[in-house]
Amino acid sequence: MVKPSGPVIDAEQALLGALLSEPSRHRHLLELLTPGDMFRPYHGQVLAAMQRLHRRGSPAAEADTYAGQVRQELAGDPDLRPQVALDGSLLHTLMQAAPAPAHPEAYAAIVVDESVRRTVTVWGTRIAQAAGQSDPEEMLESARDLAARARSVLGSLAGRWAALPAPMRQSQRFPPAQPGAYGEIARQLQGIHAELAAFRQNLWFTDRQSWAEQFAQIAADITAVAALTATERERETRLAGTGPVRPQGPAAEAAAERAVRDVVASPPQIKHIVQWLHADDLANPQLAELFQIICDLDARGMPCDRVIIAWEATRRGVDMTPEAITEALRDGLPRR
Repeated sequence: MVKPSGPVIDAEQALLGALLSEPSRHRHLLELLTPGDMFRPYHGQVLAAMQRLHRRGSPAAEADTYAGQVRQELAGDPDLRPQVALDGSLLHTLMQAAPAPAHPEAYAAIVVDESVRRTVTVWGTRIAQAAGQSDPEEMLESARDLAARARSVLGSLAGRWAALPAPMRQSQRFPPAQPGAYGEIARQLQGIHAELAAFRQNLWFTDRQSWAEQFAQIAADITAVAALTATERERETRLAGTGPVRPQGPAAEAAAERAVRDVVASPPQIKHIVQWLHADDLANPQLAELFQIICDLDARGMPCDRVIIAWEATRRGVDMTPEAITEALRDGLPRR
């Protein structure tokens, strides 16, 4: 089972909340999604109920009336227990999950992106599992059959992704790799990861001499990366005395929290704030990373709210749990 990160679930909730709150404005998104895109089954069932209403005609324009229609539609879902289908508080919770203002196109892109990645992972796992069969001929036949089916699925996924509006696809473009030494370190580590995977896969099919040669090469590559990392750290240590000094202390930490939350609460002000406030000015390094993400999103012309920031932070590997990222951005923000 492929488990999504917390921001993915937040994106599902925010998307459904935005659709429930403004059905007439965002109904076009219902044609771009499938219930299977949702990781949580209940989210998929809510989406399916909305789509059935959409196909039967124009839903109510008012949020409260529309939520009532969706609730009645859920009541007829045989896969939902009555106590769940008729629980209007669940729909109310979804409506509250959407930030104000909401950016449902971006949430939809996150949901589809994650769905595509889950599907690719599942098919890759199935093919990898086929390699565990003891009979080589059966293994190859099984893998070939799975690969053919996977090719068809991947073709459908590619066509579906290409059919999304260009701004939605653009919102999922990963930022360029960091230039400089750390970008090279990351590239070399990816190569080592691939070498280790190949070494493990071929472990029982090669002789000991080949083992030794391959392992020696991997060890040499790891040593080279370690040396490059040490050199870069030494360079940063030398420059530390000439670079900006990050503020310290509880007061500075509290100021950093207020700064990040205030910026998220008022995205239009970002372009003015970044002229005098920089990530290095914030005492908390993790919040500084979140602030830099906010600045980068704004510079790319992308929408910016707590859901999108948390998703981008998770993709960049910010050293915070998804729950901690969401919590750091949640307090004090305007709610719908």
